[in-house]
Amino acid sequence: MIKKRFYKGAKSLSIMPTYRCTASCKDCGTFSNPDQKGFLTQETIQRAIEQASKESFCNIVFTGGEPTLRMKELLFGLETAKNFNLPTRIVTNAHWAKTIDKSNRFIEKMIKYGLCEINISTGTEHLKYIKFENIINAIVSSLNNSLTIVVMLELRDNNSINRDIIFNNDKIRVISKSKLKLLKIIESPWMPLSPFVKQNYPEGIAINSSNISKYTGCTSVLQTYVVQPN
Repeated sequence: MIKKRFYKGAKSLSIMPTYRCTASCKDCGTFSNPDQKGFLTQETIQRAIEQASKESFCNIVFTGGEPTLRMKELLFGLETAKNFNLPTRIVTNAHWAKTIDKSNRFIEKMIKYGLCEINISTGTEHLKYIKFENIINAIVSSLNNSLTIVVMLELRDNNSINRDIIFNNDKIRVISKSKLKLLKIIESPWMPLSPFVKQNYPEGIAINSSNISKYTGCTSVLQTYVVQPN
C-alpha cells in the first residue's frame, strides 16, 4: 500500500522541550519567556524521534523557548536521535556562553551527545537579554570544535548588529579561513505579531503589492513538523 503524502521532500522534526526562555523578546513567535512552565517528557521526545525515523525524516531540531533550560531532556533527545542515525541541530540564544571556558565546555558536551549543528538567534531584541560577547564566544567555541554554526540575525531597519560587525570582531578575525567556512550568517525579518503594527525593513525585503509577482508561495510550511509542550 502506497502512502499518500502532502510533501515529498526532506522533512524535519522540530522538538520544543520547553516554551521557557531566558529572554522575553517582544514579538516572540512562541510567546516564550522566563515564566513559561510547560515541557516535554523524555517518553514523548523518544516516540516523536522514533516516528520521524520510520518516516525517513532528514534531521531533528531542538528549539524553543530555550531548549538548553531542559538539559536532561535535550541530552536525551540528542542521544536518541544519534542512535537512530538522525542528524541534529539545536536553536539557542547562547545564554550559556558567558565566558569562553563555559562556552567550550558546553559545545564539547553537545558534540559528545551527537550534536551536528548549532543555530544562534540574536539581534536587536535578543541583545536586550543576551550579551553580544556570548554570541562571539559561542561562535569561537563552535568553530574551534569543528561544529557547523549558523547565526540567525533579526532583520529590520537600524539593526544594532549585522554580519559585518560579527566578522570584524577581533576574536573572529583571527580564526582561519578553513574554520570560518563552518560559519553561516543569515538575516531573517523580525516580524510583529500584531497585524496592526508596521515594521520597517531595508529596501526590497518586504513583499508588497509592487513586488509580489517575483515571489512564489511558502516552501517550508509542510517541510517541518513541530512537537510542542502543549
